[in-house]
This record gives sequence, structure tokens and C-alpha cells, in this order.
Amino acid sequence: MITADSQKLAPGNYIVLFQLDLRCFGGPVYYFTPSVYSNKVVRWRDVFDPPGIVDYTPWNIKAEGFEMSGQGTLPRPKLTVGNVNMALSALVRQYQDLQGATLYRYRTLKHYLVGEPREDLDAFWNYDLYRLERKTAHNKFYIAWDLRSFIDCQGQKIPFRQILRDTCTHEYRMFVAGTTFDYTNARCPYSDPRYYDTLGNITTPDKDWCGRKLSDCRLRFPGNVSLPTTAFPGVARVNVRM
Repeated sequence: MITADSQKLAPGNYIVLFQLDLRCFGGPVYYFTPSVYSNKVVRWRDVFDPPGIVDYTPWNIKAEGFEMSGQGTLPRPKLTVGNVNMALSALVRQYQDLQGATLYRYRTLKHYLVGEPREDLDAFWNYDLYRLERKTAHNKFYIAWDLRSFIDCQGQKIPFRQILRDTCTHEYRMFVAGTTFDYTNARCPYSDPRYYDTLGNITTPDKDWCGRKLSDCRLRFPGNVSLPTTAFPGVARVNVRM
């Protein structure tokens, strides 16, 4: 249906919808659309709960560079989002500049939106899937990022991250007061009320800290369970003789 409409001289009003997925940080999914299209909420599909319907909030957005050049390289788009009310700054501080967040970009026509005459949640062009690669600007007016396609492997090296045999790189919980901990930036899932110091000795909450070794992980996750460590305990130095 949308293919037929795209061949017309006047196919209809073009709509772009974004879904910003922060679940990799333990956050929610945000839905927004450039405010140039409408000054009211736009209703359309939710890619994470099809055929669910969600509200897309109008926002001042400038997204450019998505066009394919045909030169053999994938585009590296730029996303600029308004920050006048400083609402986005709070997310950036909480979720590590949003670096690594997933951005879905959908394109459809206005008459396919919920409540329109030809409502159709399945009528859209192939969506774009990008990762927020790097924050390039941050002020009281706007915040900008460089985007990178999930299939863009140019310049990447294997392994993607450094292989450490007996050292975990997860962020550990931070002690606040009493027996309270801050898990805002924590990647380690440990949350039990058992406290150990960096040497593995039982201690008080204010001295609770992980030594990042495999033995520390086993201490916190006893039994026959999968350990959440990012270490590679099976790695060893190997000398190959020819």
C-alpha cells in the first residue's frame, strides 16, 4: 500500500518517528517526532510491543545525513535535539551521555497514523537502526550526537573490547548512607545485603567494594549459577612453535 502511494505525484504528508531505546542502561524507551509536523502528540505503533500503540511527543529535532550515497560506505547521520527546558540534560547525566543507546527511525505517511482515515500500523518504509556513537555538543539550547549504523563495522577491531583474563569491568554499586546504595550507573547486578571488601573479607556496608576478580564474583554469586563477570577466565598466553 505504501509502495503504491509513494509512486503518486502527491502521496501525502511525510512523517518521521523516532524511538530511543535506553534499556541497555536499565532505562525506558522514549518516543518522539519532529515538532515541525504537529504541535500535538502523534499516535502510532510500538515496535517493542506490536501491535501496541504509543504516543510520540513533538520535539525540536534535526536529523540529517541518513541518505545513502552509493559510494560503498554507510552514512554517519547526526542527531540534534532541543534542550531548552533542560529535560534531556537529566537523561544525559543519568545514562552516560546516552552513548550506546539504540535509535529507531521510522518513516510513514500521515494518513496511516492512528485516528487517520487510512490508519495502518504496518504501512511504513524500511526502518533505520542506529547507535548513538558520540556526543558532539551539549548546551542549554541543544544536544547533538553522531550516529553509527549497527551494520557499520568499518574501523572496528576484533575483539571489540579488551580481553582481561581475571578482571571484571562492570561498574559496582556505590555506598550512599546507612545501608543504602546507588545503582544508577551500576552494571553489576549484585544487590544482596552481604558486604565484602576488596580482599573478600566480610565487612560493613560503607566498606563494601568488589575486587573485580573472578573469586570476588564467585563470593557474591555462590552455587552453580552463571557469573555476570566480564572477565575471560579461559584465556591463557599461548606460544606457538613453528
